[in-house]
Amino acid sequence: MDTDLFIYYVETEDVYKDMDKRPDLFNLNGDQTVGKYKDETPGNTISLSTHIRAKLYHYVLAERKPDGKTTNSKHKGVSKKDMCEMATNTYFSSLGRTLLDDLVDKAKIFDPMTQVYLNCLFGKEVFYAKNVGI
Repeated sequence: MDTDLFIYYVETEDVYKDMDKRPDLFNLNGDQTVGKYKDETPGNTISLSTHIRAKLYHYVLAERKPDGKTTNSKHKGVSKKDMCEMATNTYFSSLGRTLLDDLVDKAKIFDPMTQVYLNCLFGKEVFYAKNVGI
């Protein structure tokens, strides 16, 4: 089974304890074992997830990771630099000068990449980025 776009909802006391009981299905040690489910965000909870198709998704974490990141995106065929540039040019210019001039906690600043994925999934928006490969 291809697990690139497999998301499931679980109600349990401790999901990691349950996953640890099934090493035939789950890979919790971080290596790239083919055919097993892995935790994309070990120790973190995903609060918002936008999946358009396999290898094209974006998620927002409930907690900040040790490296300071709260979001992550995968967009196969488009460079990270070009995706960020497109998102910034599309959304930050519409914010005007109010939010960017005031001293605001970075964690509370609107994330343009999240908005790109939400608009692609729920709106009629089509976005183009440079250097698209197949």
